[in-house]
Amino acid sequence: MTATVAILFGASLFAAMPTPVEIWTEGDAHEVQRLADGVKSVFRQSPHFVLSYGGKPQTVYVYIPAKVSTRLAGARVGYSAEIQISHGGPHVADRLSSLVTSDAGKTT
Repeated sequence: MTATVAILFGASLFAAMPTPVEIWTEGDAHEVQRLADGVKSVFRQSPHFVLSYGGKPQTVYVYIPAKVSTRLAGARVGYSAEIQISHGGPHVADRLSSLVTSDAGKTT
């Protein structure tokens, strides 16, 4: 019985380990940083991911390009860009692309 509980407890710990995520941006323009803030917020809210740095094993890298589009939605500004997601490091060409949008707050 003790061995079974230990195995089950160990398996649940392994399954509960969140995946590390690093957010990389090209440039430091306001729009890029606002979109990065929105993406980070989504990952922070997920129990499946944890923001990370330093290239830990199994890290997922999210690349936000310098070209970010904005659109007005009432009193809010929406930011969108074609981001790249990869298990490879920052300089690996093999990336998966996806379109991500974020509503990042009111206009001022």
